[in-house]
Amino acid sequence: MRFERIKKIAVLRANALGDLILSFPACEALKEAYPEAEIVLLGRSSHLDFYQGLDGPIDRIISLPSSLKFDESLFDEHQGHDAVFELLQEEKFDLAVQLHGGGKFSNAFLLKIGAGFTVGARSSDAPVLDLNIPYQQFNHEVFRQLDIVEKVGGLVKQRSPKVKVKKVNLDRARQTLIQIFKERDFLQKIVLINPGATDLKRRWPAEKFSTLGEELRKLGHKILYNIGPNEEKLIDQIKSRFHSLNDVFFISPSLQELPGILAQCALVISNDTGTLHLSMALGTPSVALFWHRNLVNYGPIASTANRVLVSWQMNCPVCQINCCLEKCEHEASLISSIPESQVMEAANELLDTSL
Repeated sequence: MRFERIKKIAVLRANALGDLILSFPACEALKEAYPEAEIVLLGRSSHLDFYQGLDGPIDRIISLPSSLKFDESLFDEHQGHDAVFELLQEEKFDLAVQLHGGGKFSNAFLLKIGAGFTVGARSSDAPVLDLNIPYQQFNHEVFRQLDIVEKVGGLVKQRSPKVKVKKVNLDRARQTLIQIFKERDFLQKIVLINPGATDLKRRWPAEKFSTLGEELRKLGHKILYNIGPNEEKLIDQIKSRFHSLNDVFFISPSLQELPGILAQCALVISNDTGTLHLSMALGTPSVALFWHRNLVNYGPIASTANRVLVSWQMNCPVCQINCCLEKCEHEASLISSIPESQVMEAANELLDTSL
């Protein structure tokens, strides 16, 4: 089915960086089908910073206010969101695409912006759009979203998320790395390790990341630890395990700087985070540490340059609740059982193939 006279398309994906990256194939399918249409992401301010240095299918980003949550508060008249809806209604979108979950609140949001036609996933408790795709929890996010856009004529050319960094941002990142390492011949030697994650349950222990970095440093690699916001405590935990900090550096790049840095690394080792999904989309060889439940929805599509190591632990180490079935308040890691030897083996394999 092909829709006619589509000139402006809203895409709702207002969550984390990794979620946005997984939506790129769907946005590209829309751009392929409607090359003259403007693709407008309804996202967050962090998406604006991140996307400035990239070439891709999104033409414009409207940053939804951080106060706007996709929960019961969405239509609370005291939250002052009327101005947001008025702004979006003035855009006069021909098509609005909901790529933001099962739709309990995101479908309601989409219906308020007054688009000519709406489409998206729908769980049993979500409002009905013009065209609805049944929301199945255990379905990869990329495939779910491609199913949605295909229903409105989207032409799928690729399934793995791909990101291209603008040359000016690559050059800036290279200069940053030259300043860090005080030399120019380093690109085949950089291993970036991302020890953080917003969800502490998805963090491999810092001491294991430290041991891993020390082993790779001994093999002659330059080690970059990417430290995210509010993760400064990880620095001391990691440093304490090193025999020497020669060729070991800690960085906290902006979202605009990060893609260019990742693109010039020989390897990235990371928990399941936006940094990991970005590195894989850039084509940088990556070792991914996943909890098994998240692997189903967020794991890599392509495996040539990626290695996935999985924790099959189901119960919280503190309270023994089955975390596949319900949530608990504890922050103990669910992936600490992944052996260091397996991570090191996967890293060495990818480093050998990338040389």
